[in-house]
Amino acid sequence: MPNSFNLSNSKVAASATATLVSCATDTITVGKTTFTGTGSPTTSLHFETDGTDTADAAALAAAINAHTDTSKIVVATSAANVVTITALQKGLIGNHIALTETGSTITCTGSGFLAGGTGGATDAAERLR
Repeated sequence: MPNSFNLSNSKVAASATATLVSCATDTITVGKTTFTGTGSPTTSLHFETDGTDTADAAALAAAINAHTDTSKIVVATSAANVVTITALQKGLIGNHIALTETGSTITCTGSGFLAGGTGGATDAAERLR
């Protein structure tokens, strides 16, 4: 069929990982939201870093999933000391979600963004072309 396209069947969600090793007060930014490790969390922008690396990773994943903004664009899971962050919307659009860290105890994959999202249009305007 000429001039047709299918965006629904071949989309893959973008994702990245953050590895925590002896995390203390480093930060990680997901989208436009920055989370800070701390021994005594007092806001939704903190995650507890008082336990083991596994506990710290679980606390970071929970903070990402509970936050008002980040929970609308990504989902986070943890296994051992690694947090996997996956775009909720499949397709290329997820490759535009920022993921950066400061300090030396959190290491993110990628080049500052989630990666690996494929299929679909990157925005509504492209879908109309």
